[in-house]
Parts: sequence; C-alpha cells; structure tokens
Amino acid sequence: MAVVFTDTVTVKTSTVLIDSVQTSNGAYLLVGQYNDPYFGKITAKSFFALSPRPVAHDFGSNPQFQKLTMVLYKQYAYGDTTRSQTVYVHKVAEPIVKDGRYYSFESKAIDPTPLGSKTFAAKDIFGRVVEIDLSDSFRDEIVSLLQSTDSLTQEQLDGVLNGLALVPDAGDDAAILGFSASSALLSFLRLEYLDDNGDTQYYYIGVRPASITTGETAPKAVRFNQVTADRSGTALAGVGLYEPVPETSLGNAAYMQGLLGVGTKIEFPYLAEFHKLGLIAINQAYLLFSPIVDVENPFYSLPATFHFIELDAEGKPVKIPVTRSVSGSTIVWEDTTYRKVQTEGFDPLGVSQDMLVYYDPLTRSYNANITSYTQYVMNGLSARYQGNAKKDNYGLLIAPSTLNNEVNRIIIGGHLHPQKRLHLRLFYSIIQNE
Repeated sequence: MAVVFTDTVTVKTSTVLIDSVQTSNGAYLLVGQYNDPYFGKITAKSFFALSPRPVAHDFGSNPQFQKLTMVLYKQYAYGDTTRSQTVYVHKVAEPIVKDGRYYSFESKAIDPTPLGSKTFAAKDIFGRVVEIDLSDSFRDEIVSLLQSTDSLTQEQLDGVLNGLALVPDAGDDAAILGFSASSALLSFLRLEYLDDNGDTQYYYIGVRPASITTGETAPKAVRFNQVTADRSGTALAGVGLYEPVPETSLGNAAYMQGLLGVGTKIEFPYLAEFHKLGLIAINQAYLLFSPIVDVENPFYSLPATFHFIELDAEGKPVKIPVTRSVSGSTIVWEDTTYRKVQTEGFDPLGVSQDMLVYYDPLTRSYNANITSYTQYVMNGLSARYQGNAKKDNYGLLIAPSTLNNEVNRIIIGGHLHPQKRLHLRLFYSIIQNE
C-alpha cells in the first residue's frame, strides 16, 4: 500500500444564489447603501422593537422636557467610510414582534415622514456613537405615555409604538453600518429633561432584547435587517435562485457575499473515478482557494472566516433540526440550522463543531482541511463499502461564517483560474485485496 498525492482532481466551481438568509435578532442594526462594481447597489435597512427599562420613573412636579435622541453605537462598517451618508429614523407602521423568523428580503411599512435624520461620514464618528435628534412631536408622544404611568410596561409601549426603522438616503454611495443590537445599553432612545432643581436628567428606552419567557418554545423575532442588491450592469445581473453560474462565465472566478445569499458551489464529479483504483483511504484532503479582487482594500475587508455547507440533490443547503438550551432557563426550543462540514478530529456526522476556515495573510489564501468529509464521500461512492460512515456527493457551498450578520464579500479564483486556482489536494492510499 503506497501513499499517492494528486492536486489535479477536477473541482467544478460555480456561483449560486440561495433563496433565504435569516436576519431575525441579529447582532447589528444594519443601515446604509453603496455601489459595488462587482455585486451591484447594496442597500440595508433595519426594523426593531423597543423596550422600556424595568424601573419606575419620577419626573418631579415640573419637569422641562428638552429632546428625544436616538443613540446608536457603531460596531461594523463595510464600504467607503470617508464619504458622507444619511441615516433616517422612521416609525414602523405595523407590528414587528412575531413568532418565527424574518429573512433578508422582508420589509415593513413605515410612516413616510422621518422622525429625524443625521448626515455624517462614518470615519468621523467620535467614540463610535451616532446621535440623531428626533422630532418634538414624537418626543411629546413619548412624554405623554410616560406621564400616564409610574412604570412603563412593554404592553403599554407596544400599544403606541410598533418600533422604529433605520433607512439610508436613496442617493447614498458610502457604507453599510452596523449598530449594536445586542444590548439596550448601547442602542437606545434617550429622553433629556430638566428636573425641579434645573439639573439635567435622562430616561431611556432601549432596543428590545431577544428573550424567551415561560411557555415559549423559541425566541420571538424582535428585530431584523432587510438587505437587497440591484445587480443591474454587473456580471451577476442574471443570477437566479439555485441556478449555478459556471466560473467560465465569470472570468474563471466565483463570488460570495454573506447576507445577500451569494455563495460558491463546489462539486467533485470525478471522485467516482477513484472506484476504478480499488478501496481508497484518504490520508489528507485540503481545499485551497484565494481572493483575486480587493485583497488589501481597507473599505472592502475580506470575510474573516468561512463555513462549508453541505448541499442536497437539488443543490440547496441541507437543513437539520437542532435543540438549543437557553442559559439560565429550563426551556428548550427547537430550531433548524445548515449542516456544515465539521472540524477535523470531530464526528463528521455531528453538528456542534462546525469547521471554520481562516485567511492566511502570508499565503493570501484559505486552506480547508476536509479529510474526513472526503473520505465519507468516497465511502458513499463505493459499492464495496458496507458501513454507515458515508455522505452523498452533492457538493458544498462555501459561505462566510457571518452569513446572517454581515455583507462582506469576496471573489475567488475558480478551478480554471490561471494564477489563483481553487484546487483539491489529495493524499490517499489504495487498499489492495489480498
């Protein structure tokens, strides 16, 4: 038995658009717009519910209410942050909170007149905080609600306010910004007033956190992001759902962009040829790929890590049920997730150790160890294999691991690219019959 090496196994590479990316309860409130020469005009809007602080309030006998401000803490930016852009705050005209999920293509009706707006360049944000003063009429609505009770409840707030939306200016060409959505202490409404002594005081209403209450089997959707792309005039203009665009139609390249559902599909059609050699033991298998556009562009940073998602016979991501326990609670709720290639050394049929593929700045490439996955595919292709450790050979989808939160994009060389070729390196042994 000898160990053989090859990196000439044909890998079929294409770009594919998946139909739904879930954005419910994401880490960021995304807003902004920019024109990408490869991926089109990218537009992001966020829709979110609010929640009162769980404390009683006492404004005194003669408070003087000054202003109501939307305070947002920036944690993410993608695009040209040196350009000015405008963020508008609108009331949402229909309920946001619901059981179930929101996806990136969904939206909500908003009141046409903005409550306030601010124009700025993201790079100039001092302390990463954006403050948008809202209209006096909206301030008075909130004041009237607060003065009707000593302790504002969630039900009372929901009764007068469905939520707010962050919307970019239609003419913007700058960046997609992500403001903190995971803490009501970082993104909130701030009501400023003077108390009876003339001192400045504040009352806060935060972005509503995602949580589970007694009797619920899943967290309610309390916020989501709508992210869309107008791909007119780009190489991706004609891309359709689950209609792979071969790399030869894209200059021997393949495209990926998280929240927009653009991924790179890879298939291994010629692994079946190894049957003719006998039983194969895969010693090592590595898939290597490299970016070919904007490798060091400060405005378009590459996705930090990637997942490899398994596909079914129709070329769609395989979804599997999972059960999640909520910290500090006895409630267990069911969800679904994509089946991903597992980290080498863990159970390839498991779901808890998803492989992360990192960028190597020295080689300017990504190197994915898919040894066990490849062996399981080989087992599934072999009529002589009688065990259960096998997988179907339907291919994989490479997608940024921040699929649900970020718009970072990448263009990689395909299998036929002359300089930055995507390729599979195989070290294998042929097991001879005695």
